[in-house]
Amino acid sequence: METHPSGAGDPAVAVDPRRPAKLPFKTKLFYSTGGMSEVLMGNIIATLAMPIYNVGLGVSAVLVGYAISIPRIWDAFTDPIIANISDNTHSRFGRRRPYIFLGTVFAALFSIMVWIPPRDLGEIGLVLYFLAFSILFFTAYTAFTIPYHAMGAELTSDYDERTRLMSYKTFFLQLGATLFIPWAYKLCFVFGENEIEGVKIVGILYGSLMILFVILPVFFCKERFSEANRSKIKVLPAIKYTLKTKPFFIVCMGTFITVFGVYLVNPLAFYINLGYVEPGDRETVATLTGVFTTTFGVASLVAIPLINALCIRIGKRQTLQAGVALTATGYLVSWFAFNPEMPYLQVIVALLAGPGMTSLWLVVSSIIADICDYDELETGLRREGMYSGVFSWIMKISVGGVMALTGYIVAWTGFNEELLIQSEATVLKLRLAFMLAPLVFLTLAFFVFMRYKLTREHLTEIQAQLAAKKANQ
Repeated sequence: METHPSGAGDPAVAVDPRRPAKLPFKTKLFYSTGGMSEVLMGNIIATLAMPIYNVGLGVSAVLVGYAISIPRIWDAFTDPIIANISDNTHSRFGRRRPYIFLGTVFAALFSIMVWIPPRDLGEIGLVLYFLAFSILFFTAYTAFTIPYHAMGAELTSDYDERTRLMSYKTFFLQLGATLFIPWAYKLCFVFGENEIEGVKIVGILYGSLMILFVILPVFFCKERFSEANRSKIKVLPAIKYTLKTKPFFIVCMGTFITVFGVYLVNPLAFYINLGYVEPGDRETVATLTGVFTTTFGVASLVAIPLINALCIRIGKRQTLQAGVALTATGYLVSWFAFNPEMPYLQVIVALLAGPGMTSLWLVVSSIIADICDYDELETGLRREGMYSGVFSWIMKISVGGVMALTGYIVAWTGFNEELLIQSEATVLKLRLAFMLAPLVFLTLAFFVFMRYKLTREHLTEIQAQLAAKKANQ
């Protein structure tokens, strides 16, 4: 058996006999409501940045792209640090809950500040203002999200119950994505004379909701391994060993490729609508965006029970691959679905891509919990925080790089926010990029996921060995 490179040797409890593998309904419910806070924090900046700072305030799309991506890359490097701190914390409130609560409160405050820049700063001043408060926001977001994910990974040891728990959480994630994210831009027009004034109210509203939805998991969920890892685990060796865990590396790479391909072009839907479907009509485009994203969320919600059933029936890896294929189909039909004659036909893309992407987040969250058992057998340590942190780090590197590239893609297409009617060449580039880029990346991801081999039978054997090890101590 390999030893952990940090030299930390105190083993965690493999299976807590006092805590059943099957979770009570209220535990799954209370934990999962935090998903509403997660989806608000994870999406509000990217949802409003281009419409507010580029189209509304006239800042260059390239500069806004950089200003979105830099905080995400910064955020990525703080993930393993927060993960390591959380894994090594010993307090009467647990390893996770203090960070979940404080991270949410500060994220809410900084998210309000992002949307109230002084109007006389000029283009560079506006970018720097946005950049500064975005960095603060995403640092606080990391302090919430890494411990929150780690808490979920350690709540149960049952292979299928982990998928059920993540189904509950994914339900609340998609509920938040359906109720709040699609209409954020539209609400800017509802609460103000224009989007620049209205976004100030939207920032306060969404910040308040972030705090509200995190109350149940913080105050009513009991941590399972609150006293694990008595010896300190050094952060850099822990990161290195985590990345050397083969099943984890495969899942990370497949998810990285999927996210990169999809997020690279997702902001282009706004520009396709504004430049092709409803030329120059910002408020109508805001409505279209709301309908599209709401459909995406509703389709995802409806699909969650099916995804859960597929994981149990055919396996987690196969369900992942099916989701990737479904998402690719959605982008393939986008060429026909974005149609000026039938503006709402584009919801077909959401009906396909929504369940496809939801299967990715649901299944991967469940798989990471399985990998933590695999890791405990190898190291004798419970490191849910580090696995959540490194996974988040890789995803944010992907998203951060994508955000910067998106600005260049918009500039490459020749989109001019001052024109009501865009050129045919610009529209063609927008539509081709939106369709083709995801197809290439999703095809590659499909074959990467094929290499994941940690099955139900393998995990059952691992847990039996862990239980035997505990019995012999």
